[in-house]
Amino acid sequence: MNLEFWDKARAYHGHECPGLAIGVKICEAVVEKMNVSPAFNEELVCITENDACGVDAIQALMNCTIENGNLIYNNNDKQVFTVIKYGSGQCMRFSLKIGNKAMERRYYQEYLLSASVDDLFDCEEVSVPLP
Repeated sequence: MNLEFWDKARAYHGHECPGLAIGVKICEAVVEKMNVSPAFNEELVCITENDACGVDAIQALMNCTIENGNLIYNNNDKQVFTVIKYGSGQCMRFSLKIGNKAMERRYYQEYLLSASVDDLFDCEEVSVPLP
């Protein structure tokens, strides 16, 4: 887990929770799978299919916000995030493989933060037109 990501996201969101952990791990996945600098520098667009806590991590860490026009909200109530990298046009869809099936909240959060990106998400290259 990237502790710097976690601390920054938690400060932005106001508390820690499993949803925020999902967002932090999405940001780690973007760095790992899309070869993006952890500084992000407004080079990304994120299409989120939910309005849960993880979106705050996206805003805090990837600098994707509705105000900046690089955070697009499509409500499907799914833990799915599609990220587009300007310049290269690379686009990846990250979808959470499994939700919390019966774990206590704190144990689920610990699991999310310690699991690998590949254990948590289906990551696939997709084609989405730039907004």
